[in-house]
Amino acid sequence: MSAVMLRLLAMLLAAGLAGCEFDEADDVPDDAAAETVSVVQEAAEPIGAAVAAVAHDIEDAVGEVAELLPTPPPAPPAAALPIAPEAIDLLVQHEIGSEALYTRRYQGIACPGGHSGPTIGIGWDLGTQTRATILEEWAEHPEVQRLAEAAGHTGPARCKAMQRKLGDIRVSYAQARRVFERYSLVKYYRIAHRSFGAEFEHAHPKVKGALTDTVYMRGGSMNGSRRTELRHIRDHCLAPDNACTADQVQRQIRLWVGTDIERNMRRRTTENAMLIRSASA
Repeated sequence: MSAVMLRLLAMLLAAGLAGCEFDEADDVPDDAAAETVSVVQEAAEPIGAAVAAVAHDIEDAVGEVAELLPTPPPAPPAAALPIAPEAIDLLVQHEIGSEALYTRRYQGIACPGGHSGPTIGIGWDLGTQTRATILEEWAEHPEVQRLAEAAGHTGPARCKAMQRKLGDIRVSYAQARRVFERYSLVKYYRIAHRSFGAEFEHAHPKVKGALTDTVYMRGGSMNGSRRTELRHIRDHCLAPDNACTADQVQRQIRLWVGTDIERNMRRRTTENAMLIRSASA
């Protein structure tokens, strides 16, 4: 049921309750009937508001689920993606820092927290993937069969258990980068293409890269108040107005002000905005 239909239902419910009347045959005193109607009418407004609030939540959830559906516009092979190389490098840097830092700290299996599962490579969450996907995308890894055991294991407790079980496995930077460019980058490019619409096709390769990074960290939903900047980019900025796009990318920081990730997100949105502005230089 769409959010519009739910809001309509709320209005009809409120109107119906407000218009309730008692038949003359009802054995209810007039003053009691009037009091009952008054109570029902007062209840109608919060009920309608509650249904409308649920409608907003469902609308946002539907957008998130839509990210998992097949993407209409086909994407070119990874090697042919029209994304600027420096944009790809920046996305990787945002995820793992430098190659040296990755080699020193991230070659093993990590548990990022929350709903995440055992994570390897460049943000590749084994727990949220199917066994078949792991076997396909990590086919070149000598321990791929063991990695596939982590499929479906999400949440802190299950992630830690798999981390202990698979703790000896290492993923080199070269392997991580190869899987990222061959699979992950293509997937998120497709989501960005679908989310930002036809004008995304005509954007500069740097802009495409920065928006792909935006989708990588936030998903491709365009619904809800948290997606105001993304809708503005889609509807008013793309493709010719890079200054407009950069400004909206940077404005996203409002979502993380006061949180423990504000500093990192401010750096990420600022660097993406700078990359977009450099496309017009």
